[in-house]
Amino acid sequence: MKGMEYILTETLCLAIGFTAGFIGTLLGIGGGSLTTPMLILSGLEPHRAVASSLIAIIGTSVGGLPHLYKHGLVKLKVALILESASVLGALIGALLIVKLPSSKVALVVAIALLISATLFVSTPVEIERRPTLGGKTSYIIAWSSSLCAGILSASAGVGGGIVKVPILVLILGLSVKVAVATSKLMVGITAATGALVYGITGHVDPYIAIPLVVGTYSGAFLSARILTRIRARKVRTLAVVMYLVLSILLILKFLGIYKIH
Repeated sequence: MKGMEYILTETLCLAIGFTAGFIGTLLGIGGGSLTTPMLILSGLEPHRAVASSLIAIIGTSVGGLPHLYKHGLVKLKVALILESASVLGALIGALLIVKLPSSKVALVVAIALLISATLFVSTPVEIERRPTLGGKTSYIIAWSSSLCAGILSASAGVGGGIVKVPILVLILGLSVKVAVATSKLMVGITAATGALVYGITGHVDPYIAIPLVVGTYSGAFLSARILTRIRARKVRTLAVVMYLVLSILLILKFLGIYKIH
């Protein structure tokens, strides 16, 4: 019976990973903001869900990345500058979150989803332009914001793209497609940092993480081909709706109104 349960669990994780990888690549969010709540709502212990999600985000980041780089959508220099802040934030976030009760982790994820929905609604779809506040000032603000994104990434099991894409568009003036592709690279580095801490503390379950990675890589690989041809506006509405629904369910779970049996 346990063998059948493992098969069902791995199949579910594969499906969750594919969905998150596909949608995550279209939005440059890594997919963790979808993977983590879906795993928690499926009954997985929140710390294990966050750890598995961070590992899966690496699959989303790698899948299809060469294709996007080939089309000139990845700003490597920008990614490396901002990732120095995100990695530091991820270390801080991961060290803090492992000490929190599981119910508090679920609440953090819900808050992250609400922030995500708000930021995506406010992110304009426009062509690349000059940084809003000038080059130096904009990069200082973007670096500081990326530090917060790193903390959010490790604490909520998301890649930080829910904050990074708006930063790249609103502060640094990148077009949405370039911001999404650049964020895709960044979230993988941030997530890998957080996942390392969770691995050391024993929260990584390979039976959950491996099928998630396979699913996210496959979904991201396919989605990257579509990203070069589709408008971000078409998938933004879907993302906002999904974030709001999942955040409400997690808040209900935190309050004890919605329970997993």
